[in-house]
Order: sequence, then C-alpha cells, then structure tokens
Amino acid sequence: MNYKILDLFCGAGGFRARLERLKEFSPLIGLDCGKQALNTFKNNHKNAMGICGDITQADIKEKVIELAKKLEINMIIGGSP
Repeated sequence: MNYKILDLFCGAGGFRARLERLKEFSPLIGLDCGKQALNTFKNNHKNAMGICGDITQADIKEKVIELAKKLEINMIIGGSP
C-alpha cells in the first residue's frame, strides 16, 4: 500500500523526512503557520505542496480538505503546534 501523507504543523519537515526513506510513504501536503519553517519544508520536500496558514481558520481548513480529497490523502501525521 502507498500512504499519501498530509503533515499538519509540519515545521521544517523532520518527521516527514524519515518517512520519505520508506518506499510506501509519499508525503504530499505540509501545513504550518510559520513562513520560515514552511520555506525550509518546501526546500526539503520538493515533491510536496506547502500550505502556510492557521488550520483553525475556515478558509485554510477548506483548502486543506479540498486538496487532501483531490490527492486522495490516506494518512495524516502531525507535530504538536
């Protein structure tokens, strides 16, 4: 099975970096409200999409849900905010 990952509160993407080493994990979306951390995340994970925003805001939440459905995300991971 191929796990398509949404990483909430992704920061620079350290947890995701470990999963990328395993063939069955495909990190696709990262969400964080810190612009600098998300820029590092994007540099570290070229094939993933980064979203900068607060998940508690309705527009960001809807964007994440819509994209997750479109990309058929089947695994959600997250670091503590």
